[in-house]
Amino acid sequence: IQRCEEWTETWSCKIWNNWVDFKNADGDYVYNHKGICGNLCYWSILFVSYFLVLIWLIVGLVNGGYIWPPQVRKFIFSYNVKEVTSARSTKHNTIYSNECLTEQINSLREETKMNRNNLKKEINCLREDVKEIKNLLRELIKD
Repeated sequence: IQRCEEWTETWSCKIWNNWVDFKNADGDYVYNHKGICGNLCYWSILFVSYFLVLIWLIVGLVNGGYIWPPQVRKFIFSYNVKEVTSARSTKHNTIYSNECLTEQINSLREETKMNRNNLKKEINCLREDVKEIKNLLRELIKD
């Protein structure tokens, strides 16, 4: 029984790896021949392979994943604490950084309002100074 399990795991692992290689090859296996035949062959093989993998996965559901390749069993049945923790911390960091950015934006708005008010006051002071200078010049010209 141990030998049968090892053979099944090795066999399913090899087939799964070959299918993933084929799927990721972008048609290099068949598409070297240009034209409709190469294109049709590539899409036919890809469709049939997806169909067979779907059947393989459904049959694996019936027997509890025994004939599935180890990659699929690991993906479905394993629980990676590091990934969940990192996802939570990433979400927390994103929320925290968004809050920090909101605070920074609000403080910049307040600072901008203060600067604008200060500039208005300075402009008004400069206008008054210009009026005084004009009045002094008028007095000098009259004299």
